[in-house]
Amino acid sequence: PISGDCDLCLNNTDGRHCEYCAQWYYGDAIGAKNCTECSCDHCGSSYCNNTSGKCVCHPLVDGSNCDRCVEDAWGFSKCHGCQMCSCALASSSPQCHQKTGQCACMSGSTGSRCEACQHGYWNYGPFGCKKCDCEADLSLGIVCDVITGQCHCQDGTTGPRCDQCLPEYFRIPTYSCRLCDECVHLLNADSDALLISADVVNASVGNVSTKALTGARLKRIETEMSKLRRAFVCPSREMVMAANGEVQ
Repeated sequence: PISGDCDLCLNNTDGRHCEYCAQWYYGDAIGAKNCTECSCDHCGSSYCNNTSGKCVCHPLVDGSNCDRCVEDAWGFSKCHGCQMCSCALASSSPQCHQKTGQCACMSGSTGSRCEACQHGYWNYGPFGCKKCDCEADLSLGIVCDVITGQCHCQDGTTGPRCDQCLPEYFRIPTYSCRLCDECVHLLNADSDALLISADVVNASVGNVSTKALTGARLKRIETEMSKLRRAFVCPSREMVMAANGEVQ
């Protein structure tokens, strides 16, 4: 059927009557007939205004020719616009890798945005993360709590690094902390009771003229009891070896 439409437009024009410049061209299609190719980057542009030649960019794309991502964004080569890097606190720069989106991480941090600590690190912050100090032989591996830095301890051990025995446990060299037997528990309980009694007596002689003499004697008692208590809580190596025939 006859429509009156032009079948073949020339000079980079388009439309039913070839009345405007074709896509990615701009100018005067009718009078000056000067449709000129736009300078827009086709990957970064949605289209080119066919009258002014102004490039209209995809989201987060910048430049008069739409040829790059805005600052701190990436993904231009995907040709659908860019996305923000959103680098986290432990990144060394807000700008990420233009093609992969990987942020540059401070020491000990990891993740595409540097948003977490590496395995075996803790104390996440703007300078990265600290290495866990869990090298003591009483800790369970080298991993610590990512918030507190507390190492994971074997039974009977304590301390941030798991390098101490709990009360009423004692250390066996090259082994771990072992629970003291019932006899030691009873001695510890008795020594605690004596120390409490000494404190009570010391407090009760506040108005007695012999306070200084009594206080000095009680102080000596307390000192001796403390020595006894330490001896039973922390046996010497010879005591341990004698009590544990399996240790050579």
